[in-house]
Amino acid sequence: MFKGFVSYIVILLTCLSAEAIALKGVPLQPGMRVGILAGSYSPFHLRHEELALQALKEGGLDYILIVANDITPHKPNIISYKHRSQMLWNLYKKHPQILVLDPKQVIFPVVTNSLRHLRTFPDVELVGLMGFDSSQSIWSRLGAWYLSMAPVGRTQTKRSYDFWGVTYHQRQNPKKVPEVIAKSKVELYYTPSSIDPHSSEIREALLNPNRSFESLAHLPLHPKTLNYILKNALYQKQDKKWKAYCKWAFAKVIL
Repeated sequence: MFKGFVSYIVILLTCLSAEAIALKGVPLQPGMRVGILAGSYSPFHLRHEELALQALKEGGLDYILIVANDITPHKPNIISYKHRSQMLWNLYKKHPQILVLDPKQVIFPVVTNSLRHLRTFPDVELVGLMGFDSSQSIWSRLGAWYLSMAPVGRTQTKRSYDFWGVTYHQRQNPKKVPEVIAKSKVELYYTPSSIDPHSSEIREALLNPNRSFESLAHLPLHPKTLNYILKNALYQKQDKKWKAYCKWAFAKVIL
């Protein structure tokens, strides 16, 4: 608890921009489009990867920055940011268009920093990326009026996206996706695959005490990700929900 408190203070004092580190050396030019895909990614599964790759293709994006959120209030057995960012780094550290944060250089990621840093390039379009289910979740929670008039979440309070990109597959109705989210127009990206795993189901399967690579090979995870989970003995216990909510509430107040 004390370690977590000190870490948040470090954020406020240093204002470290993890995204500035990730984008160092990236040749951003006027007219380019950069997507930001943020989530807990506990763990990052094949549907997430499909979303990113299809957004690159359908959205005409030059780059996608994938950021694993540090604070996730509704997932009690989430693993540390260090492990989640390392799994992303293992997958995409050499990808020419997908940018991830080097876990060895970043203390804490704050998605707001990505918007703040990228807004220093005024002619670069920013596209916030999400899946169909996320768009429906926001719609049901906030309602049509709030969604069309107000920014969504604290990461949007000062710097919004130019567009939102929402992916959907053949079993999802794109007509249910709002045309505008937080005053930004929505673009729809069709993905031919209907793979639609839930991270919570994957985490439940990983709780198996007798697990092995062979017994978990059916899960929609990249082999590198599954190997890392097993090697580091991740997801073998479920934390209490109140701990996750306390951490989230504390960060909500100070960040």
